Amino acid sequence: MDDEYFYFKKLYLYICAESKNNYNNVFWKNISNDDINWIIFEGLFFGDELKHFLNKLKNLNHNQIEKLMGFIERGPQLNNNEDDISLQWKQRLYAALIHIPEFKQKHAYYLNKTKIDYVLTPAVLYNSSLFNEDGNTAISPLSDNELLIKSSSEIVKISKSLDKDKTPENNIYINGLLQSFRRFIIQYPEKYFEDLMPFLDAPISMISTIFLSFQDLNRSNKDFNIGMFNEFVKSYLDLHKWENELINYSPREYITPSFIFYEIYSSYRELMRNNSIKLNINSLNEIRNILLNIIQFRKYLKDEVLNLEDEDYLNITINSPIGNIIEAYIFCLRKLSEHLDKNDQVKWKVEDRILFNCLLKEEVIQIYSLLGFHINLFFWFDKKWSIDFLKKSNKLLAKDKKVLWKAFVNGYMWNGRVFIDLYELMHDNYVSLFDKPINDNGHSIKKFTHSFISRIFK
Repeated sequence: MDDEYFYFKKLYLYICAESKNNYNNVFWKNISNDDINWIIFEGLFFGDELKHFLNKLKNLNHNQIEKLMGFIERGPQLNNNEDDISLQWKQRLYAALIHIPEFKQKHAYYLNKTKIDYVLTPAVLYNSSLFNEDGNTAISPLSDNELLIKSSSEIVKISKSLDKDKTPENNIYINGLLQSFRRFIIQYPEKYFEDLMPFLDAPISMISTIFLSFQDLNRSNKDFNIGMFNEFVKSYLDLHKWENELINYSPREYITPSFIFYEIYSSYRELMRNNSIKLNINSLNEIRNILLNIIQFRKYLKDEVLNLEDEDYLNITINSPIGNIIEAYIFCLRKLSEHLDKNDQVKWKVEDRILFNCLLKEEVIQIYSLLGFHINLFFWFDKKWSIDFLKKSNKLLAKDKKVLWKAFVNGYMWNGRVFIDLYELMHDNYVSLFDKPINDNGHSIKKFTHSFISRIFK
């Protein structure tokens, strides 16, 4: 019975609490036992099982009330009896006894001090899901039922109170709340996505959790209100001067607005890549406009093209911020085109053509790489525009734009297939590839040779 984690004692308490028999006499007979008393009132080992047992205590006489109140007021074994965690522990016990008037008054007193409605929740188990990245314990201050019942504004209020005073104890609770919050968004997306706006005022760690949960939902192919999520993103983007935030970006030690900026475009890129989630044209147009807004800050984004001796430009592109954003935009245009007549010769807007012309003129390496990789999509969007680009692509070498040419050809050769039917348009590029090989471990030349021979002998 003397197990390290009190499993048997917890099970015993829970069975007594749920039993039809009245075990009050057993409780009062043993509560003065030092070992039992210490475990219940001086440690922090019990949660939900203790709450159920205390809920059943009724018809207490004056002496019993005084004795029980004395045990609770003594508080857990901490260095300072007024520490936040001590106040919270007392409040949790009084919350379980709120059906008794004397304890209800005490609960109100501590609630007024903490400003958060703490209750006993399931006690901590040694489970990896209850620890954060640093190995610190994570305990949610809200039970699952409370998290489901409380409004978004109430959850934000609790998270702000915990985040305001960053004590080790509060860190345990905020980490626990964020873990539970992420899990509940995935389980009940309709509850939270219908009322996202209050979270604009939440601690940045909770805002980050919303985007992580959004990405979880994408992977699980669950339906949710994308319209409200789009409104939330637009409102968040309006809160900051991104020129300053992105210029001052540094590798994260703490979550910052610039880190949220990266999570926003990552969330949309993942959504746009997911063909299992169907979006209506209004939602897609909203996403397109959001991505357009993000793209305008491209010159402030961290440049990931650091080593031009490594000429596997597609790999560089898909691991860079601007590459991720542009690819998300390309996929968004693809989804929008699905709502158009497939016989339409042009399936993008004038603004889209202007944007890509602008990116090419600015010599953004990532767009050259993605244009090669997604050449089939660009033919689908606008065949004439694509043909005009291909006709001029090899001239980049004559203009001493070798890096841009290599980025385009490398991306093209990473496509699922090399388009031999575009041989006439790509002829000069094929010839140049043998004369000016790309330093991508021979991938481009091998890919072309294999595909071309396969075509000949087909």
